[in-house]
Amino acid sequence: MKKIILATILVIIMAGFTYTCFAQKKTDDKKCVMMKDGKMMVKEDGKKTPMTTDMTMSDGTTVNTVGMVTKPDGSTHMLANGEAVDMDGKIRMKDKDKKGDEDDGKMKK
Repeated sequence: MKKIILATILVIIMAGFTYTCFAQKKTDDKKCVMMKDGKMMVKEDGKKTPMTTDMTMSDGTTVNTVGMVTKPDGSTHMLANGEAVDMDGKIRMKDKDKKGDEDDGKMKK
């Protein structure tokens, strides 16, 4: 009987951790700017709208409406199709429409 109760509690705890991990991932990925088909888009709450003004991210990185990213140290990067900048200023691959590309949270090299 004790084993059944312990197993049940363990399953409940594991389910809670799993839910927390997935919920955190979704929250972290809530807003970003991305290059899609040669146009800059703002993605927020799953909706994409055209980017109409330059944006400054929390780390001081700026992204302009043509996709030029300027880091606080002055270095620049032109976004390619499928690349995105999250609100922390990290450049990521976002385009899931192409086969083989997945949003793995890693910077494109």
